[in-house]
Amino acid sequence: MNPDQASLEGNFDSIFNHTLKYAKEFKESNNLVFKIGDNVSIKNENKTDKMDDEFKLLGTIIE
Repeated sequence: MNPDQASLEGNFDSIFNHTLKYAKEFKESNNLVFKIGDNVSIKNENKTDKMDDEFKLLGTIIE
């Protein structure tokens, strides 16, 4: 739906319901809790190119 269609009065309910659904999706998302000894991927913070790896290496939780 483009912005012109979204601004039509007949679409307000549809937009509102979609907004509530979208907000609920993020409200109910799980935050991961890691335990000592779990293996995790370490994110590559220094990406310079879109072809660089997203995660650079594996690590283990120690504390």
